[in-house]
Amino acid sequence: MLRLIVTSAVAAIMAPMALGQETPPPQTSCTLPQVLAARAKVQEGSATFTQERRIHYVRDSLSSAGRLRYVAPDHLEMIVEKPQQESFIYDDGVLSFDTADGKSAGQVSVDSDLLLSAMFSGLVGTLSGNEDELRRVFFVEFAADACRWRMKLTPKSKRVAEKVQAIDLKGRDQHLDEVEILQANGDRSVIMINDQP
Repeated sequence: MLRLIVTSAVAAIMAPMALGQETPPPQTSCTLPQVLAARAKVQEGSATFTQERRIHYVRDSLSSAGRLRYVAPDHLEMIVEKPQQESFIYDDGVLSFDTADGKSAGQVSVDSDLLLSAMFSGLVGTLSGNEDELRRVFFVEFAADACRWRMKLTPKSKRVAEKVQAIDLKGRDQHLDEVEILQANGDRSVIMINDQP
């Protein structure tokens, strides 16, 4: 059960990559280095999200919604408001879980789990604008039409690839609009991000 919670948390926490303080003037084209350079300038941001998860042994999809917060270089918060309140906080390599009443439901060191370590390497690499970190852990494919872009992260590690097939990110300029995590067992999570004004 903890693994399901951690996997769900990772999927949902990936969403804050999009959070930005300001929107620069639109560009006519974007490259991966330009998007990551814009990300590196973001010190703090918040947004709302909706998430839909499809789990192979559950008939109906699972939906959640709430708020996201990012503080550079690697503090992430996911406050789930629906269907029930709970929070997931990533800070300095530790993922913490809290219940609606604020009681700690547990912690896990991200480095103690190969899957989490790789996923947070990709996350922190993107949030901090660190292309080298992304390429250390993932094969990175990037395509853009004007500044609407898509990035596909495929794990380099065979052990990680046995669990995560790919992470697809879609966005515009330095913002991320959608994160889709495809797991090797057929599970899928899609997070839609709405920037707050």
